Amino acid sequence: SITVQESSVISGVGLTALRGLEDVLGIKEDEPILILGASGGIGHLAVQIAMNIGARVFAVASGEDGVAMIRKLGVDAVVDGHREDVMFAASKFAPKGFNAALFTTGGELAGSLVQCVRANGRIAYPNGLYPIPKSKSDISITGYNGEPEPEILQRINNLISLGKIKAHID
Repeated sequence: SITVQESSVISGVGLTALRGLEDVLGIKEDEPILILGASGGIGHLAVQIAMNIGARVFAVASGEDGVAMIRKLGVDAVVDGHREDVMFAASKFAPKGFNAALFTTGGELAGSLVQCVRANGRIAYPNGLYPIPKSKSDISITGYNGEPEPEILQRINNLISLGKIKAHID
């Protein structure tokens, strides 16, 4: 059973994760996706949602504890964005590039990881992210809001009630 605290976390940041993955990126089963900021609030729920969709998830987390938390979810691959050669690991995971990426954090690493998204690929980020990653001309990059409309609330509630996602509260 889910706690009130977990439910409020999931309905806030989970809604933002779901909006980015399903509505903006339209990710599909077996599609390689990169999730930057995977151990954060939006990120750890995005990893779970992407896994439920059946995407192949490459997660970039922060620190040993963040990597351990994401690894426990059974993700395809997770690296520590502060300690590992993320670009090398990403190119090994998706040699032809990622179809899609969800950036929940900005900065230098986000700017570099744009290069790992293939031509005609898609990047999404929640509005408020700064700095906004610069896109290559052949990649769509979209900022979005996690608006709590009834339809998306129903989708997130379905995931919660089926036990498909769980909030990590530290």
